[in-house]
Amino acid sequence: MRISSSSPSPPLAAAEFIYYPYYPKFSFKIALVALRLEKYHQLEPITFQNQPYKLWKIKDKYLPDVKKSYINAINKVGSKVKIICFGEMTYPFSSKPEDNQKFQEQLSELSREKKLYIIAGSYHDFTAAHGEHYNTSLIFTPESLKPYKQYKLKSAVKAEEYCNIPIHQELKIIGTPYGNFVVLICIDVENRSIWEKIGDLNSEFKYRDIQFIISPAFDPSFRVIEQAEAFSKTHKICVAFINSFKKGGAVTPHQSPGFYKSDGSPIPPKIKKKIIHIYNVSSDDIRSPIQQISISQ
Repeated sequence: MRISSSSPSPPLAAAEFIYYPYYPKFSFKIALVALRLEKYHQLEPITFQNQPYKLWKIKDKYLPDVKKSYINAINKVGSKVKIICFGEMTYPFSSKPEDNQKFQEQLSELSREKKLYIIAGSYHDFTAAHGEHYNTSLIFTPESLKPYKQYKLKSAVKAEEYCNIPIHQELKIIGTPYGNFVVLICIDVENRSIWEKIGDLNSEFKYRDIQFIISPAFDPSFRVIEQAEAFSKTHKICVAFINSFKKGGAVTPHQSPGFYKSDGSPIPPKIKKKIIHIYNVSSDDIRSPIQQISISQ
């Protein structure tokens, strides 16, 4: 069993690279959905006897409403938006496998129908076998019948999260017609080994050719917004983040979604529809494709 601690993160393993031809000039819309949940209100902890886990799940009575929020948001953005992202711990994961399968099939169908890339927040897999209780983000693509899985690479102990982290620190690189992206769940944005892999132009090709990062978070310290901005400025890469943390009724600017250009400057939302923030992104806003960068190896 592997539980995250203060020890250094293991080196990243080779990513599974899902390549898509990249076109230099384009524009597209991305939607970030500010669906917010509160610990001990909509979320409840799960512990295991004689095991050092503390996981979180959406309470059963809220699952239908959260599922409805997902479907409504996807239908509202329609086919005009190309990528939609929900926050960490907002995925309506159930203890009933048949319910999970049905909802996954529903999202897969919507992804193909609307040609939409869906980053379905994340959830703690409390039904998995011992040693596999990961914080998991499902990524639905129009080209695939099943979602890809991105695991959180570090457990947020300070936020009362004690989950497994994968031994092989993989990044799932998702190719789209608008550039290649990776999903970094919450504090993974702070992982220096990831920064080095993505930021080093002498790294493996698969890591260099990433145009933007999407970070679903549940962050009570609000560090994600600072790290997203720093990541963007340091490595000249686009970063989108969405914080689903909620405490009380007030919403601070730190809880609002954000999208940083590759020069570190923010892109203001073009449209705000209650919890849905839509951003217009052009090829000038994101990191240049590797084909346009001269590298001596």
